[in-house]
Amino acid sequence: MNPNELYTTLERELDQIKEAKTFKYEVPLESEQGGTVTVEHERVVMLASNNYLGLANHPRVKEAAHRGLDEWGYGLASVRFLCGTEPIHLELERRIASSFQHSGIRSLEFT
Repeated sequence: MNPNELYTTLERELDQIKEAKTFKYEVPLESEQGGTVTVEHERVVMLASNNYLGLANHPRVKEAAHRGLDEWGYGLASVRFLCGTEPIHLELERRIASSFQHSGIRSLEFT
């Protein structure tokens, strides 16, 4: 396929995706993410965020993130299975598991 055919085919495919209303447009946020965000200078409800409680922007979470960066760096270059496990991962898992010690839950799996 020559470049012109390729571009024509891609443009046709994209047009079909847009007509089907399944094309994903990027939406630049103008604020921190939370239950509501600013888009195009307006506050709108964010229904797609995992941050619906707004905890990602909580001052204590931000402080902890800064401490984590200072102590551990930005993170591993890939998943733990490939690049290794940091002691902080094991400590977090131990703390979570211990909070369920008397709950009747017999096992927890972290993936």
